Amino acid sequence: MRIRSRIPVHLTAHLDRLQGSCRLLGISSPDLEALRQRLLYAASHCAGLGVLRVQLGQELELVRVSPWDQERWFRPLTLASVAPSELDLELAQAKHCSRGHWERGAAARGVDELLWVDSKGQLMETHQGNVFAEVQGELLTPPLDGRILAGVTRSTLLALGKAAGLPVRVSPVTLDQAQALWVSSSLKGLAPVRELNGSFLQQGKLGAGLMAVLDSSRSS
Repeated sequence: MRIRSRIPVHLTAHLDRLQGSCRLLGISSPDLEALRQRLLYAASHCAGLGVLRVQLGQELELVRVSPWDQERWFRPLTLASVAPSELDLELAQAKHCSRGHWERGAAARGVDELLWVDSKGQLMETHQGNVFAEVQGELLTPPLDGRILAGVTRSTLLALGKAAGLPVRVSPVTLDQAQALWVSSSLKGLAPVRELNGSFLQQGKLGAGLMAVLDSSRSS
């Protein structure tokens, strides 16, 4: 999660998801209040914008603060579409660190991230964020059907978009329906997809509008 003004952004939402991931992965859930206080303390010593990472495992609890690469915020991405494996889907609802094969797969294809597309052509997520697609004057993001991560930024964007009167909603969407694509995450905000499978994509107006709303909330 990002640190802003010495405070972890969306801390409660991240802790709730952490607890859910522990349950799905069979890891003992930590004392959330004690962990919250530890994270608040760590963030309070971050002089500038930073990133706060928590890694849990059996008898493992690591907290790390590092500088935030602001160049990642809204930076255009390149993607390659792939079919998810059975193991990917089993762990899809959990935030976990076993993603080295995804990183290697993206590097082998010369792209920033891999985009999961199922056998019906439906968009799911990338290995580093949730997906939003512009379709016929609406901005759609796939439903939480057990196959994708419940992104904190995804939830924030849905709430902000609806409050701003933007046509943003949850709905299944296929790759051939998408007129433009974006990827959301805590560290990159809402990043436009510049290129998919070697073909350049346009940046739709709705995604740009949602980017502006998110950026305004970040500054407020």
